[in-house]
Amino acid sequence: MIKLWDGYVIDSDEYQFVLGIPNPKVGKDGILRNNVEKATYHPTLGKALESFYKKQTRECMGNKEMTLAEYLQSASEIEERIRALVQEPEFKE
Repeated sequence: MIKLWDGYVIDSDEYQFVLGIPNPKVGKDGILRNNVEKATYHPTLGKALESFYKKQTRECMGNKEMTLAEYLQSASEIEERIRALVQEPEFKE
């Protein structure tokens, strides 16, 4: 599982990458399962990161009034933060 920020992670199963917020729950059988809220499914890690970038840029705008320059600056900062994650030793493994 790759930890991003704002609670988001990227996990995977044998078929796809899952972007979302983990929400561990104990099932009726007593087994702890790591459910994912707000999950989106992606064929590649790159597509999952792209989706996270889009979510973050939409959230930075929210209902705020901002100039185009301010939005582009925020989007650039989000991109740089994601690129910094890719450079971390744990991500490269």
